[in-house]
Order: sequence, then structure tokens, then C-alpha cells
Amino acid sequence: MSAIMRRHRLGAYLVGLLIVLGALEIGALAVEASSSPALRWYDAAAQLRVEQMAELDDVDVVFAGTSMAWQGFVPEVWTAHDTAGRRAYNAGMAGGIPEVMEPWLVDVVQPRLRPDVVIWGLSSLDFSASYGAENLERYLDALETRPGLLADVEQAVADISALVRFRNVLRDPSEWGADRGFAAATAILGNDGERRDFVVDTSPERQLQVATRVADFRLDAADISAVHRTVTKLRRSGTDVMFVQLPVPERFVELHPDGPSDVAATRGAIDRLGEILDVTVVDATGGFSDSDFVDFTHLDEASAARLTEQIAQDITGVDVTAAAAVAAQTTDTELLSVANELVAVADQLRSTLTQTDSMPASSEVWNSMVEYGHTRDLWAHHDQGTNFHTIFTGSSLVYAGIDPARYEELTDLSGYNMGLPAGGPEEVGEFLRDIALRTMTPERIILGVAPHDYWTRSAGPSCVDQLNGYKSALQVRLNAFASVDWFQDVPSEQLILGDPVVHDPPRATP
Repeated sequence: MSAIMRRHRLGAYLVGLLIVLGALEIGALAVEASSSPALRWYDAAAQLRVEQMAELDDVDVVFAGTSMAWQGFVPEVWTAHDTAGRRAYNAGMAGGIPEVMEPWLVDVVQPRLRPDVVIWGLSSLDFSASYGAENLERYLDALETRPGLLADVEQAVADISALVRFRNVLRDPSEWGADRGFAAATAILGNDGERRDFVVDTSPERQLQVATRVADFRLDAADISAVHRTVTKLRRSGTDVMFVQLPVPERFVELHPDGPSDVAATRGAIDRLGEILDVTVVDATGGFSDSDFVDFTHLDEASAARLTEQIAQDITGVDVTAAAAVAAQTTDTELLSVANELVAVADQLRSTLTQTDSMPASSEVWNSMVEYGHTRDLWAHHDQGTNFHTIFTGSSLVYAGIDPARYEELTDLSGYNMGLPAGGPEEVGEFLRDIALRTMTPERIILGVAPHDYWTRSAGPSCVDQLNGYKSALQVRLNAFASVDWFQDVPSEQLILGDPVVHDPPRATP
């Protein structure tokens, strides 16, 4: 076959392909014209709000949170009672837990509306470890919010091609005339983004749905970290944040495993986050009863207006613009300061960060001050280029009984005493792997052992208790520092507080 014939055949194939694609595109346009739009965002309400925001100029205040905040804050009421008459928009969303709010606020809402402040309504539903995983998955799977290069290409093509836009719908003919939630979303969506769904529903089915979301309630460290990241990112863009403790009905409180204790723990965590992040926290939990709610979480119309009026009055006089301007100039040094403040109050948030009720052994949230001192010393030596030939480790018998200075005199070899008082073999092993051997490359490790290191104790602390405490304290540090972007790539053995001053290794005691 000649080259000319091959080119003619290839040209015919291309023309045929274009004709087929053109016909498919026309068919897709016809389906789109006779159907609800393709769902490209998290849900139909989010998609409609993106369209609303495209028609708005910059607004002063944005409300955020789950559907509790979406229904609880009324922008029109806010503007009427705010002394400065600031314009507001409600960007809350169904299932908008912090891990969902983070990309929604940072990547979608803030660039479109450029608010001076985000007022974030929070409750135990925001931090329940039993709730939100599916919501985050749905958000990250939507066409417009899917991460990655391929998603970027698909989003760009979808803007000009109904075939790409509607491809999921076209695969299933039963979906061609489907509503995809747009009718319901349109019916409850207010002019300023707020939710207006005041149908009373306290049915057993609704109760079960809400109860499932808090059935295994514990404060989720991932959501707390998401709040921290979101506040930091918004401030860098010139937008400050305020927290509002949302009111909840008693029938919602009773659905928690530990009832009022779980709700109180959440409120305490929100207050501590406010301290850590220097965020104003407004307590709006008082003055509402079950009769003010249409179901287990959402306020009725009159009560939503009353809540919004109350918030507007409470926040009057707060200069959010000035705070946002300062926050936008945040540097890495300031982030380091924030991190230290975060860890300084981490013992107050320990149950949140470790998902236990235990308290730390020291304010620095290390399992023991000796472990903290060892980490500081070893990393400081590493930073100065010093290495130890021998590391001694074991329990307090080693800590109090080995003198590295005398060892060096006798052997001419450098040594470091890494004994851990009350440390069992498991804890000693973990500390060696996590800290010592990541900072030093010793040629010899001498492990001191005694019979009681291996006894099974019927009462009192055991070596396993020490190991659990060690792991719990490590998790506090990792979670606390992980919520600050500055520390994302810092190894765990470097997560120390203050300047790492080198101390002389322990000497033998009498």
C-alpha cells in the first residue's frame, strides 16, 4: 500500500471518528437539555451555591459548618443586626465536617468571595470519629473537586463538552431523566446560600440516622487537624476565622454514648482550639430547648433567626479586617511559635489527640521527662556532629548505675546512658528504634536486664502499661505537630520543645 493511500485511509478514519464524536456530542446535548444538570460537585446544593457565588461580588462574612450551621445562620438577619451592616453568605453544607470544609473553604469559597471573616459553627457532629468518612470520599470523588492532573484535564474538557460532562449519566439510560437532587436542593436553598428546610421530623428513622453518626463517639484528631490547617490557610489569604459553639437539643445529646460528657468534651476541645489558634469563640449554646429544633440537629426558622441575631450582637466591635491583615503576613517563624503554643496545651487536648482519657506524665506530653531529656540530648549531639560508640539502656538500674565518663576513661570509647526509669523491655526497644537509632549510629548497645523486667505483675504498672503510655505520648506529639504545615516533613525524633540544650549524660548515683 502506497504512502498516499495510507494517508487517505487514515484521513477517512479521522473523519469518521469526528462524525461519530459529533453525533455523540449532539446526543449528549439533547439529553442535557431535557434533564437536570450533571452532578459535578459534592452534591446538588453545593453545585447550586457555586453558581450563586459566581454572581456575587466579594462578601464580608461567610458562614461555614455542617447542615447545623447551614440552617442555623441566616445572612439577611446577620446584615440587619450587624452594626457595620456587613454582607454575609452561608457556605455551610450537608455533612460538612472539617475535613470536607477545608478544601471547600480554601479552594472554592475563599477565592470566589474573598470574605474578611469565616464564622464557623461547630458541634460534636463536626468531630465525631463515627461520621464523615463517606462525605470526604464523595467530595474528593466529584468531578470539580477530584485531585490530580487527570482530573484537571477532565474538568477543562467538561466545560466545553456535554459528552464528558454527562458521561456518567449517559452510561445509564435510567439516569437520563433523573433529578439528581436538584429539585430538593432548589426548594430549600435561600438567596444567600442558607438552608431553609423546616419540616419537622423526629421519627425513629431520623433518630436512628443521627444516632449512627455519634454511636461510637470520640473526638477525631483528623478533624481537629483539619480545623487547624484551614484556619492557617485562610489567614494566609487574608481571611480570619471565628468559632461558634452551636446549640443542640437534649434529644441529640442523649444519642451520644456518654451523653452530656461527650458534648462537654467537644466544647472543651473547641475552646482549647480557640486558645491555640487565637480564634474568638462565641458560646451560643444557651437559651434553646428541644422545641426550637425541627429534628435532632436543625433549628426551626424563628430560632435560626434568633441565633443569627445573637451572634451578630456578640461579635459587634470585633475588628476582623485588621486581624486578617496581620494573619496574612504569617511566616515560618510565627508558625513555629504557633506549634509551641499548640503543644503547650496539648495535655488539655490529650483525650482528643490520643482518643483516650489518660493524662500525660508531664506538661511536654512525653511519657517521662527522662525520655524528653534523652531526645533533646541525642538530637543536639547529632546536630553538632557527635556520635556515641556505645549506648547503655535499660531500666532505672542502668540509669542510676552506669557512668559513661568512667566507661570512656577505661575503654577510650564514648558512651551515652539512655536508661529509662521504670522502662520495660518493650518501651526500651521502641525508644531505641524511634529515637536513639535515628539520631545515633552506635557500634555497641549494652542492655541492662534484671529479673523483675520480665515478671508478670498482677497489680500495679507493668512493662506493657509503660509501652502503652509511650505510644500514647508519641501519638500526642505526632498529632499536635502534624496540624502545623511547617512540621509536615520533620522526623519524629526531632519533635522537641524549646532549644535542645545538651546536658551531661547521667552519672552513677550512690
